[in-house]
Amino acid sequence: MEPLEQFWDDLLSGEPVKIHTAYLSLDAETKKEVIQHLWKMATAEGWHPLQKRSAQTALDVISPGIMGEF
Repeated sequence: MEPLEQFWDDLLSGEPVKIHTAYLSLDAETKKEVIQHLWKMATAEGWHPLQKRSAQTALDVISPGIMGEF
C-alpha cells in the first residue's frame, strides 16, 4: 500500500491508536489541512455515510488535542 493511501486508511480506520499515530505523523500545516478535509467529509453533502462517520470518528479522536496545536 502506498504511504498516502496507508495514512488515510489509518486516519479513517475508526481505531483510536491508528488515528492518533497517523495524525501525529503530520507537521502543523498539514494537520490544519487534514482537519479541514475531515470537517468537510463529516459535514458536506456528497460523501458516503460510512465516509462521513469515519471522518467524524477521526475528528472526535483527535479533537481533544487540536486546540493546543493551533
